[in-house]
Amino acid sequence: MASYDDFLKNFETAAEALIKKDYGDFASQAKSDVDSFMQGAKTDLQNWTKMLVQGGVSKEEFESLVQGDSDLLELHMLKQSGLAAARADTLKNDLINLTVSTAINTFLP
Repeated sequence: MASYDDFLKNFETAAEALIKKDYGDFASQAKSDVDSFMQGAKTDLQNWTKMLVQGGVSKEEFESLVQGDSDLLELHMLKQSGLAAARADTLKNDLINLTVSTAINTFLP
């Protein structure tokens, strides 16, 4: 059975690839913001992934919970670096979707 650490490793690998592919010019700032998000959301994500595995929440409910935590993904470093607001919002949405899909693929293969 997959663990939270497995999820985190899978997420970090996928996030790094996404950032490198689409936001390479802001890679270090994006990584810093993603790390801050994952630290801030750690307790919630641990609880919600456990509930997902145990059937306490559906995939849709899990997605809704993660979307609710999206305010934690502020992208401070990216905004300070001059990333356009629309591009920052796209990255934010991409990372939230990546969080959901990684959890589902890790825990519900």
